[in-house]
This record gives sequence, C-alpha cells and structure tokens, in this order.
Amino acid sequence: MTASVGIGVPIGLLLGLLSVRVLGLFFTLPPPLLDVPIGKPLAFVAVLAGASAVALGFALGRGRRANAAALLREP
Repeated sequence: MTASVGIGVPIGLLLGLLSVRVLGLFFTLPPPLLDVPIGKPLAFVAVLAGASAVALGFALGRGRRANAAALLREP
C-alpha cells in the first residue's frame, strides 16, 4: 500500500463522515452514517497496480536490451 493511499483513504472517509453529519442538519431524512463501497475501489487499485507492473516490466526490458555504452558515448 502506498503512503498516499494509506493517508488519503482514512482522511477521505473522515471528511465524508463529517459532511454527512453537517448536511444531515439541512435535510429531514437522515442519510446513512457511512457507506463505503469496497469492491470498485479495490478493483481500481488492482488494475492500476497491474498496469504499473506491466509498464515497469516493459521499461526494464527495453533498458536491458539497449546498449548503454553506445548511448552514453559523445558523438
């Protein structure tokens, strides 16, 4: 888990809870306390991590095949 996800998710949940509490004062029907969909965000994180892994593998493979000495020589 990256630091941004580890920090952002709890802060987002707390801000969402706070907004539900504040906005609940303006409406007659109370909204649910907190509704956190877990499936879609986890699927998004999995797809993002998979795409990052594929891109990293492609970049490392291209770097391994490149002749670094020839690229770094002065013309």
